[in-house]
Amino acid sequence: MAHKIVPILFFVLSGTVFAVAGWVLLSDSQSPKSPPKPVLVFTPEAVHFGTVLWGIEYGKAVVTNASATSIEIKAVVKGCDCSEVLIKQGALIPGEQREMSFQWDTRGRRGANVISITVLYAVEDDPTERFVPLIIEANIIPDFDISPEKLVFVSDQEDAHQITLTCTEGNFVTVRDVLIQHPAFSAVVSPDMQSATVSFDPERWTDGTRLVQARIVTTSENQPIFLLPINIHVNRTP
Repeated sequence: MAHKIVPILFFVLSGTVFAVAGWVLLSDSQSPKSPPKPVLVFTPEAVHFGTVLWGIEYGKAVVTNASATSIEIKAVVKGCDCSEVLIKQGALIPGEQREMSFQWDTRGRRGANVISITVLYAVEDDPTERFVPLIIEANIIPDFDISPEKLVFVSDQEDAHQITLTCTEGNFVTVRDVLIQHPAFSAVVSPDMQSATVSFDPERWTDGTRLVQARIVTTSENQPIFLLPINIHVNRTP
């Protein structure tokens, strides 16, 4: 009787082992995979300038090879033409650090702004191009504000709107001129040069032109030209 029990126990135990192994494999395939460890990292991960006036902001960050193999910095991609970047390209051994300096020209920007600088790199024996971005943020205070933010006219109605320039604290900016390259519009600057009136003549407007901008010429050295959009709503009522 004992010799019959042994084979039975063998098959039972074998089945249990295979079941456990299958459960482990299934669990492993269904469990979420952890993200790959970073290879090249920025310190800090983001640069916050806080609230700044129009001008040029200067900053630095350090990239570190956090992997166990050599990597090579290939290039740097600027998020916009308003920034300049300086970093030495070439190989970094494991643990090596390299400083990157940059400058950001904030002139012409307003309020909360974000740009990025991206370093392109490759890992040794791996042709895949990788990248790591540095985020740069600032709340930018301009020399002046223009209101309203856009002008709106109706295609078949004669109308006029006033635009007003308001200086921010510590600045004195005036309106020199308002230029609109469309015969349906005319503009007159106020005597105090703090506002201007834009008039619309529907008889000189053509249905084929709907995107118009007013070029507001100012005395600001940081933004001598301010572009104000003009929207024309087409009235189809007969």
